[in-house]
Parts: sequence; C-alpha cells; structure tokens
Amino acid sequence: MSDNTATTQNDLAAELRRLYLLKTLKVSAGYRASIDLLKLALQNIGHSASTAVIRADVAKLEQLGLVSSSPIGEMVIVLLRDEGVDAADGVSFYPGVVARPAPER
Repeated sequence: MSDNTATTQNDLAAELRRLYLLKTLKVSAGYRASIDLLKLALQNIGHSASTAVIRADVAKLEQLGLVSSSPIGEMVIVLLRDEGVDAADGVSFYPGVVARPAPER
C-alpha cells in the first residue's frame, strides 16, 4: 500500500468517525454527550479510537461550528449545534466530515 493510499484511508476513516460522532450526538438526550460516552458509542459500532483522537475530532467539529464543548469537572461535554444536525442528516456538507452515504439503488 502506498503512502498516498494509507493517507487517503486514514482521512476517510477520520471523516467517517466524525460523522458517527455527529449522528451519536443527534440521538443523545439533549443532543449532548461526554467524550467518554462518545468513545464507547464508537467502540460499539466497531470504530474504536483513543480519547486523544476523539478529542481531536471534537476540536475539528468545533472549529467547523458543528459542535461546542465545555469542561464540567474532569469531563468534557459535547453539544450538537443546528449545523451539526444538518451535517449528520446529509443536508449540509463540511470539509473533514464524510457526506452521508446515499441509499442504494
């Protein structure tokens, strides 16, 4: 596998992981969840990632204006914004977040 292919696969994995984070927040109570809960949700769907990677993904999503985060004690709580709902639904598209797959025809 070439370095370009590995980079492309890593980029796609990161974009897909970010989409799953948005989708998880969309179905969470109050559109919010802790980093630990998001990590567990990713593990449950077979997309395990370290806490550091998830924090970096949240930072990217926050930079795009799709989520906001705030520390509460030792935890970080992530809140889905309206723009994040649109991205999770595939209504709006953002760099660094894979577009929602279309249904098979």
